[in-house]
Amino acid sequence: MIQRDIFDEVVERLGRAAAQIPVGLPEDDATRMGPLQNARQFERVMAMINTAIESGARLMTGGHRPQGLPEGTGGYYLAPTILADVTPDIAIACEEVFGPVLVAMPFDDEAEAIRLANATRFGLAGAVWTQDVARAHRVAGKLRAGTIWINSYKAINVMSPFGGFGDSGFGRSSGLDGLKEYTLPQSVWGETGGQASVAMGYGNGVGWVFPMRPVSPPFGGLFCAAMPGSRERFSVCP
Repeated sequence: MIQRDIFDEVVERLGRAAAQIPVGLPEDDATRMGPLQNARQFERVMAMINTAIESGARLMTGGHRPQGLPEGTGGYYLAPTILADVTPDIAIACEEVFGPVLVAMPFDDEAEAIRLANATRFGLAGAVWTQDVARAHRVAGKLRAGTIWINSYKAINVMSPFGGFGDSGFGRSSGLDGLKEYTLPQSVWGETGGQASVAMGYGNGVGWVFPMRPVSPPFGGLFCAAMPGSRERFSVCP
């Protein structure tokens, strides 16, 4: 999304920048963008681009196989593509594309920008570009995405959790939250009084409490309990 009063200028500059991205063979050191991974994904991205154009979007650059590739080059190459004047109801504006496509939509105020950004069931990542630091953090906090960059993009570190909202996935990799994905929480309760303070369960009368001799730390002895209607036995030993 781009603020309406600077929309045309920004889109024009983006188009010039995208046209200068070197697309080529992965083994070429000058290459900055390679091909899509497979035919199915290439056809999906092309279909989304064509549908957007048919629905009124303006193709600013790209949308075709890039020129200048070595003769005989195979692969599913697509030139960096920018579409302007896309409406929120078009699939390419609210679905994950996973292709070299940038969609530009104008907005009039902050509230509209947030509404448009959140009008999707996906939420992997996003960015806020502004000179107003307070606005940047205010908007970032209202965006439904797992990662938000401010005046930057794709700066990633293993110390920071990474993951999405909604249909962009659940759970996190990296950071402390990522480590927690490999753990399993366990609760251990120890009664130190002569009589249990509450019945087994979440309140009085839920489950049974069997008599046991008083213990004090360090714990000693054996405690066995059975839930009503269950054949399970639970034991705690020193």
